[in-house]
Order: sequence, then C-alpha cells, then structure tokens
Amino acid sequence: MKTIFNWALVLPLSASLILSGCKKNTEETTPYVPPTINNPVEGKVLVGSGTIVENDLDVRIYADQELFVGYNHLYFVLLKKGTNNKKALMFLLCP
Repeated sequence: MKTIFNWALVLPLSASLILSGCKKNTEETTPYVPPTINNPVEGKVLVGSGTIVENDLDVRIYADQELFVGYNHLYFVLLKKGTNNKKALMFLLCP
C-alpha cells in the first residue's frame, strides 16, 4: 500500500518537472554599457593621500563627510604618479 502511495506522488511530480522545462529566450539583448562618470569624487572630503613607490601610484582616500566614530564609506582612488587622471581606478569600501 505504501509503495502505491509513493508512486502516486512521485510520478505526477516527476512528470511536472520534466514537462515544465525552461523556455528559450528569443529576444535579443543589448550589451550593458556602463554610465560615464565625469568626476567620481566631486563633493567628497579628502581624508588622506600617499604614494605606492613600487608601482608609481598615488593613492587618495575620500569619504562622504568628515570621519566619525563608527562605519564610514571610503572611496579609494589610484592614480598614475604625478597625474590627476581620475580614470585610473576607483572603488568603494563599505563595512
């Protein structure tokens, strides 16, 4: 009796899984184009800066406001030494 009950549950469930497969997406998708950012640190406060001698990079650390006790969002900007090119690399460090 148990085996009949188990098969009565297993067969419809397995049939529904097999027959309800994924549909193929026929729509063409456009490739993602990231937005252009003119000045990513505009309005941010310069917290500190330094130089990485081995790689000839200037490092600047920005924050949304003056640092306070607790969690602060920090923005690190890596620039080629001696330039002010904001296109080098920027990333956000959030706690």
